[in-house]
Amino acid sequence: MADYIQSLLQARNQANLANTQREGEIRSIYDAILSGLTKDSAFYKGGIADIEREKSKGIGQTYQQLISSGMFGTTTAANVPQTWERDYAGPQRLKLEDIMEQRRTSAQLGKAGFIERIQDIGPSLTDIFSMAQAGQSAGQSRTPQRVYGRSYGASSFKESGLLYPTRI
Repeated sequence: MADYIQSLLQARNQANLANTQREGEIRSIYDAILSGLTKDSAFYKGGIADIEREKSKGIGQTYQQLISSGMFGTTTAANVPQTWERDYAGPQRLKLEDIMEQRRTSAQLGKAGFIERIQDIGPSLTDIFSMAQAGQSAGQSRTPQRVYGRSYGASSFKESGLLYPTRI
């Protein structure tokens, strides 16, 4: 009986450790995703660089059209950079910011959902003692296949009339 209780305790401790490690790994993945969604990220910097390239190209094409039509020396030419910023670059920057915010919110919701689904459902020492007594009174000396200290989903505690936590 002592060996049976010891095996239950050992299984519970191993499951707790494995689940804690898995939780830490998943949290670090979400943290990495979130840290990649800042203005210092490659995605954001690349988006801004694309906008600036398009703006420079567009301004150059507009100047060329003004030169070809003989209107380069007019006040129209002086307003070209502001017009491009207002009509193209500004909206593109807002769109990039919106994409970044959507991705950030999605990652935050994913992390919050993960944290919310963590449940401490492992057997207490009282549960382990009860299982040992039930096994002894039934003439069984079974070792549970798995005993989990934490669950990341639904769980069932019945197996052949004895309580054995399982993870689904």
